[in-house]
This record gives sequence, C-alpha cells and structure tokens, in this order.
Amino acid sequence: KSHLSGFYENGGNMMFDGQGTAMCSAYYTDQAKIEAIRQVYREYFGADQVIFLKKLNKENTGHVDLYCKMLDRSTVLLGEYRSASDGVPGNKELLDGNARILQAARNLAGEPFRVERMPMPKHGMDGIDVVNYSYMNSLIVNRKVLVPTYGLDTDQEALDIYRRLMPGYEVAGFDCREIIRFEGAIHCITISVYSDPLKVYLDLARMSGTDPLRFLVESISGVKSAYALYSGPGSSVRTPLAACAGGYTFSLPQGCNAGECTFVFEDFNGRTRALSPLLRPDN
Repeated sequence: KSHLSGFYENGGNMMFDGQGTAMCSAYYTDQAKIEAIRQVYREYFGADQVIFLKKLNKENTGHVDLYCKMLDRSTVLLGEYRSASDGVPGNKELLDGNARILQAARNLAGEPFRVERMPMPKHGMDGIDVVNYSYMNSLIVNRKVLVPTYGLDTDQEALDIYRRLMPGYEVAGFDCREIIRFEGAIHCITISVYSDPLKVYLDLARMSGTDPLRFLVESISGVKSAYALYSGPGSSVRTPLAACAGGYTFSLPQGCNAGECTFVFEDFNGRTRALSPLLRPDN
C-alpha cells in the first residue's frame, strides 16, 4: 500500500543513520517549509532529527551524498577542498561551514559527531559543465565499501581514509571517470529503487489555436482515470479526458481557459498527478 506525502525528494539528498537522525542539503530558507520537511521525515522515515547542510555551488543535483557520508551514528565523512582554487568559488568555505554545523550537532544519543574530512579533487570541466569529483558518493553494503576513483593522485588517499575509519570492511575502488560527468558516482546509480512513476506532460508543441490540449503520460501500471475539473455555471464540472496514442486529449469548453482548469491523472497503484497549466495572456 502506498502512503503519499505530497513531498518529492531524490534519494541522493536523503541520508539516515538508522537511529533517528537524517541529513540533507537545504534548498529552502523559509522556516515554514523547513518545518514541513522535518514533519515529513518524522512521519514517513522515523527521523526525529534532520540536520540541514548547505549544497555545493555549481552542482546541479544539490545532493548531500556528493559531499557528505554518514559512516555510523556518530562518524561523518565530509568533503574538504584544501585550496580555494580546487573548488568552484565559495565551495571551500561552504564545506568548512558544514563542518561547523556538524561539529555543533549531536545525535539522538547525545553524542557529538566525529567529523572526518575527505579531500575533494580539483573540479574539472566537461565542455561548459563543471565536474565535481567526490569520494563520498560511495556505497556501503555487506561489509564492503565501494569507493569511486578517478585516476587521480588523491584516489589512494581516499581509499586509505575509508580503511582507517572502517576497519573490518573490504574497501574497493571503482573507476567512475565516465559516470561522474553525469553528476553522480556509485551511490547515485545504485541507491535508488525504481517505483513505476506516473509522469504527465502537457504537449506544448501541439498547442495552437483551438486544437485540443494533449497530455503525454508515462506509466507501467496504466492510467485508471483522467479528468478535467473546472468551474461551470453555479458549480464545478468534472469531465473525462479522451484517450489517444500515448496519452489523453481535452477540448476546452466555450469561454474556458486552460489556466482555470485542473487536470487529474490516477494510475492503478493509487498515485495521482494534478496539473494546473500557467499560460501566457496569448494562451
């Protein structure tokens, strides 16, 4: 059975110690949003404490697993640029600030965090895109630690740090020079579990004049229902969408603007997506 929170987060930005503490990058400064996130973590993941860290500059995912790794309930591995020029401007100071946040925090047992620093290799470029090399994007499973390596001088030091901090574990390096160009390494490509997402897109390419709206839908389980909600004379109206190849269409009633409609899709797993298009004055 699915319990939907209405909250969307990528697995790479959710890190848990298994004993009630979570860490993630902070996307928001609004206190109400932060408290709402804390509530979701508490109700859905049993995390009574969420520690918010600052995400890296010029790193498009914003994920915590590209600069931080929880090794156990009181040991945290945190990236470190030894020279400000090794990282994108501001990232050395940003990571040092995260170290201070962690050093001031406690786990739920009241223990201070032991913050160990891991060298972050000098950032690279892939065309116009920044490549942020990270040894924290590792995977710990079955008393083995799989560590990304990049053919750099710091690779051996990174493996040695893991071996020092995790005695009794087998530490192995994996060449991730190709993977990291896509903003992730071992943890990013192995930690997520595919969950048959329900994806809905408004096909803007086919919108012109009085043509029906066309929605493209991706779902393995299939769509159980699809309908439009809009205001009619004196009451709201619910109208089914017409099925077509790859999705659904809807012809707007006379005098109705798409921006005043809500389009609802439900799959056979009970997932629901609702779209309310925001259109320019020229539609």
